[in-house]
Amino acid sequence: MLTTEDGKPSHDYMILFDKGKPDTSFSTALLELGEWQDYGSKLYRINTLDDSVVSIELISSELNIDKKEFLVSPASVSFYFPHM
Repeated sequence: MLTTEDGKPSHDYMILFDKGKPDTSFSTALLELGEWQDYGSKLYRINTLDDSVVSIELISSELNIDKKEFLVSPASVSFYFPHM
C-alpha cells in the first residue's frame, strides 16, 4: 500500500462508469477527494486518502447516480499468471 510522507495510507483506485464518464470538475468535494486522472471515455484513476466505501458514497451523492452505475476497484498490477 502507498503512504503519504506523514505515513497515512493512500489508496489507488480505478473508477469505471457504465454509461460513460461524467464530468467531476464542477464538484469541490470530488476534487478534494483526491487526484483524478483521465483514463478514456469510461474510466478515471484516483489517488485518495479515503477508503473505497467513502469514495463510493461521495461519488454517488455528488454525481447523483446510483452506486450500481459505476465500479470502484483497487488499481493494482499483478504480473503473476497462474498456469492453467
